[in-house]
Parts: sequence; structure tokens; C-alpha cells
Amino acid sequence: MARIRFTPPNSPAGARLLTVLLPLTFLLHAPAAADEPQYHLKLGEISVATSVLGRTAQKFADLVTEKSGGRIAVTVFPASQLGDETQLLQTAMSPAFHDVSILSTTILSSLDPRYGVTNLPFIFKDGAAVAAFSGSAAFAAERDTLLKTRGMRMLAAWDFPPGNIYVNRPIHNLADLKGLKLRVPPSADFVKIFQQLGASPTPVPITQTYISLQTGVVDGTMGSDDAALAYKFTEVTKYDINLHYQVVIDFPIVSDRFFQSLPKDMQDVLSSAAMEAAAWDHRQIESEATSMKGLIEQAGMKVIDVNDLDAWKAAVRPLYDSYIQRYGDGDIKLIGELH
Repeated sequence: MARIRFTPPNSPAGARLLTVLLPLTFLLHAPAAADEPQYHLKLGEISVATSVLGRTAQKFADLVTEKSGGRIAVTVFPASQLGDETQLLQTAMSPAFHDVSILSTTILSSLDPRYGVTNLPFIFKDGAAVAAFSGSAAFAAERDTLLKTRGMRMLAAWDFPPGNIYVNRPIHNLADLKGLKLRVPPSADFVKIFQQLGASPTPVPITQTYISLQTGVVDGTMGSDDAALAYKFTEVTKYDINLHYQVVIDFPIVSDRFFQSLPKDMQDVLSSAAMEAAAWDHRQIESEATSMKGLIEQAGMKVIDVNDLDAWKAAVRPLYDSYIQRYGDGDIKLIGELH
């Protein structure tokens, strides 16, 4: 049997041993550096990093670090690196979810069609109404419903630039849209909108839109000027039909179980950073609107304003009637009161 030899600490050998062991003991038991984050969060989204929403996500991450004094670190994973919206939604619904997902009204309406109220075309009367949504009673109603039914917390509402159509034939009025094979997201809401408008909507994921336009699977796509530039629709379409028919809303979402586990001051950091990022997001959209149009025209596209906008609004009125019949007009009225 091997013998264990005792080395007295006051002996020369013991002193040498203590010289080696004491620094190791300190390293093992020393407190974490004061500036090392206590919480590391991943933020998943489908937008590319250069888009307005991609930059808003990074703005949020920077604000969280600043406001928390470095206690929370958020790493942004854009362009579906953590999965498409369906996958991000499934991840966010897990009880073990300790991160942030950016989810749109489009994907949330697959849980409950009432979330599609902001997807109704022309529901926001102007940009001021869009800017006011994040802090409004209309937003609070959606936030509280998701919280109660799914245990997920919306921190704020971030808006996309207004929706247009990007096509390979000129559209001057509603009649010109008839029969057009138009790419829409895989969502019943968008299919219904363009069916009402007389087009032939074709659901295609955003990641497959460019090739679908290039190969003629579709004749055009719905989207925004920001998306047209980010995803290079300018290379495969000829006309930007300037409708501003819709504003898609995205929400930074966390698990409420995780949110409630945080200290109160860290809860406040996430909430205030998300709201501040929402205001920043809208300012970017408004300030860059003209320059985006300029870039689209520089790419060789022609911008067209339709000459019968009232006809477009009348064509989608049945969508409002259907929503009101199912859910009442309360949600629509709350959005109508925004200014």
C-alpha cells in the first residue's frame, strides 16, 4: 500500500508547497469579475443584420448592456441563424426558454387569429399611429393575452417599414393586379388579403423569395423597401408599387417564467431597453424612407403610386367585417384611436 507523506507547513518543503497552492486556491474561490455578465441571452430573428429590424435588434442588445451596467449580455443571431419563425416560436414556448425571440404578428396569429388585427390592410391611419402603438392600450391588450394564454411576455412592439408590392409588370390600379402570381408569407392572413385584391397569392418563405422571382415561380412579392434592398428584390423585379397598405409588427418576446426569475431592476432593464429600441426603430424607418426610395430607383426600378387607393381599401373591407363578426370591434377601435 502506498504511504502518504505529511509535509509540515513550517518546513522548507512545506513553504514551497504553500507557495504553489495558495494562488490556485484563490483562483478557485475568487468572486467573478465585477464587469462579467451575470446573464447571457441569445436573441433570434429572421431579418438580416443590415435591415432596419436587424439594426433595431442590435440597438436593443446595446441598450441592455448599457442599462444593466454589463450584468446582461445579449448576442444577436440574425437571418434565421437560430431557425425560421416557426422554429423561433416553438423555442419561445418552451418552459426552459431563457433567451429572446423576435416574433411577428404573422406567426403569432397561428396561435390565435386575433393577433392578426394589426395585419389588416390600411388599419394604421398614418405613421404617427404606428409609432404610438408600442406604448398603447392596443399593444397592452395583445401583450396581456399572450401572457395569460401562453406564458410569453411581449417587451415592446417594433414596426417594419410600410408594405408595398414589387412586381415585373406595372400596376397603376386595382384592376392591373388581377391574376398576378404574388409571393406572400406562409400565412392565411396574407393569402386572404391578396385574394380579396384579386391577385393569385402564392405562399413562399422569405429565404426562397429571390429564387422564386428569378425563375418565374411568382411574378412579384409583397414586402417593404427595406426588405427589397436587404433581400435584393431590386435585382429580380422592375416596379415598386408604392401602396403603404400594411405595417407588420414584430415583438421581442421572453418567457414570463424567466422574466419573473430576474431581479426587479433587471426586468426593468429589458422592458425599458425594448421600448427605447421601438422608438429608435420607428425614427430610422421615417428618416430613411426617402433614401430607400432613392436606392431602389438607382437599382433600376420604377416607383409607381396607384391612382385608385380608395378602391383597394374598399376591396379589403370584408376582412374587417369578418374579424368584427368573430371577435368584435374592440381591437380595431383601439388601433383607430392611435394618433
